[in-house]
Amino acid sequence: MDQNTTPKISLTIADDHPIIRRYLKRVLKEYCGIEHSTETSDGSELLESLEKTVPDLAIIDLEMPKINGYDAILEIHTRYPEVTTIVFSGFLTPETQQRVIQMGAHSTIRKNEHE
Repeated sequence: MDQNTTPKISLTIADDHPIIRRYLKRVLKEYCGIEHSTETSDGSELLESLEKTVPDLAIIDLEMPKINGYDAILEIHTRYPEVTTIVFSGFLTPETQQRVIQMGAHSTIRKNEHE
């Protein structure tokens, strides 16, 4: 691979807050060069979108309507084990972090990391 060629990474962001989705998309494009991304506002939309296109990476909030992030992660891990999943949530405790990792998430990031 040419040294100037950056591998293309596809991304899905699942969060019920549009401002969070826009922010993540912008930051990841600017600093990581991720061009192709989709956005969903709940776990149901996330799972529907995966039936059409399976991304390399999914960033998932835990507290979403319809299907929550816990159930979405478990379904993704079962049906699409090749997808790297990162939980991005304001509701992470050591217990919930351990739970989502055991369910198949690859990493966690607290939205309120400064607290």
